[in-house]
Amino acid sequence: MAHGLEVRSPFLDHNLLDFASTIPDEYSISGKSGKQILKSAYSDLIPNEISRRQKAGFTVPVGEWIKGHLKSSTPDLLLAPYSEIHKIVQPQFISQMLDQHLNYKQDHAIRLWNLICLETWARTFKVPLG
Repeated sequence: MAHGLEVRSPFLDHNLLDFASTIPDEYSISGKSGKQILKSAYSDLIPNEISRRQKAGFTVPVGEWIKGHLKSSTPDLLLAPYSEIHKIVQPQFISQMLDQHLNYKQDHAIRLWNLICLETWARTFKVPLG
């Protein structure tokens, strides 16, 4: 995960990839929905309510985490004088976002989470920012 690699092992077989690349679009795409051949192949195993539902992303409750379990460690991480993140984001801005988020004034969950991840990554791999 340090390098952002996502793998779907069953679809890595080069023979399957070679075959799939020869399938014309009209057989594999229906309207806005793709993967028609794959859905047809497993139609007897996967119920329609699952195979026909809209794509949904995987979400995590980062906003709740920052207000809960990460409430004390987030300022320690992002507002420490030696934080790498200060080289690219002003500490006053981080402090303001954190205060607004914790006091339910504005939802900065994604911004704060990105800063937490970047600071943690920089420290873990000893990468100077800025």
